[in-house]
Amino acid sequence: MLKSKKGCNRNGFARFVSLFVVVMMVMSVIMFSMLSVGAASADDQALSDLSKGVASSLSGNQYDVEGGGTMQGSELFEQDENYSDTYVQTINEKNFNKLTSKAQTELVTDIAEESNSLADNSNNSISDETVQNWWKQLQTKKGAGSKFLNVILENTKPDFVKANQIYAPFSGIVGTIMGVIAVVGMGLLGIVLVADIFYIVIPPVRMMVAEEGGQPGEGRSSRTGKSKLFSDDALYAVKIAEESSDGGGSKKQALGVYLKRRIPMLILLGICLMYLVSGSIYTLVGYILDLVSGFIGF
Repeated sequence: MLKSKKGCNRNGFARFVSLFVVVMMVMSVIMFSMLSVGAASADDQALSDLSKGVASSLSGNQYDVEGGGTMQGSELFEQDENYSDTYVQTINEKNFNKLTSKAQTELVTDIAEESNSLADNSNNSISDETVQNWWKQLQTKKGAGSKFLNVILENTKPDFVKANQIYAPFSGIVGTIMGVIAVVGMGLLGIVLVADIFYIVIPPVRMMVAEEGGQPGEGRSSRTGKSKLFSDDALYAVKIAEESSDGGGSKKQALGVYLKRRIPMLILLGICLMYLVSGSIYTLVGYILDLVSGFIGF
């Protein structure tokens, strides 16, 4: 008899535990559903507050219509059919497409500015996420997508401060690479200058150019592989000197013609290298950008 009572007690305890687990699972599902519904309701309410606030602010604005006339902002919003229980406003697609392209851009810009203003001034009921979700719905309207894209990208500007923080650890390596390239470039420039002078002052060297019909001064595309060692300025200088000699007038010195074409380039190169070595190359770029922005009007 004792064994049977113990067995009954065990079975009863097991049933109680099973029932308790089932009840807790059911309560968890119910609570989770209630929380989800509450969160969804809060999001819908924030979306409703945002859309109604924007529509109310823009209701008195006037927007140009194709063919003449204007349309009030109140005519450009309507109830969103996707929200039957909550009053959420959306763009009236039919009236929106009656506006001129400029007016459509103005409307979308006004919507964006007013949305951001409401998000900044609200007590956490309208968040940036609410604004983004509403914009995602608005841009599905015919003709509004490209306008929203222009407005969104208009505020996308490079963050040079953040970029410099990322770039800072690599600045030393980049500076070394730039220095090596500058040194190698100057070395190659010296080789070209020496080759050009040899070409100008030593006639036998010019035989390297007069191959396969390539004539001095005809341009790099018509020259052979060997002739490409010499610059166009050297070939041009020799050509001018030979033509002046054949013409019977005063003979021009090839080196003089060559230096006349090369010296401005060397001066500009020296200025650029001076800015680069002193670390002020980007200051020069900044001056140029300021000049261009002032000229364009940015």
